[in-house]
Amino acid sequence: EVNGWEKERKYSRRSGLDNRLQVNAFYQGKPILVHGRVRDISEGGMGAVIPCSLQIDQPVTLKFSMEDGHECTASVLVRRCQGFHHGFEFISIEPLLRQAIARLCG
Repeated sequence: EVNGWEKERKYSRRSGLDNRLQVNAFYQGKPILVHGRVRDISEGGMGAVIPCSLQIDQPVTLKFSMEDGHECTASVLVRRCQGFHHGFEFISIEPLLRQAIARLCG
């Protein structure tokens, strides 16, 4: 069964993006910092590879750069996790970032 987020992701225009990613999360009640790579991005979220498995529905904060070098921060939920491949849904992002993503994916 495909949930609403997966269905929206399937039909969202995505753009490839290969940049460093910083993931701020909590593991067993303690803050952790993990580095990974952004793989693709859409107006609804992003796909990334990180060297650990996060929990589905876990809230995390992502820091990354867009193609123009603009540093971005986004609050997300983990929606998909297959090994080191993760799918994140944006909960809260800066309006300028949302506009930049729309231009990139348009």
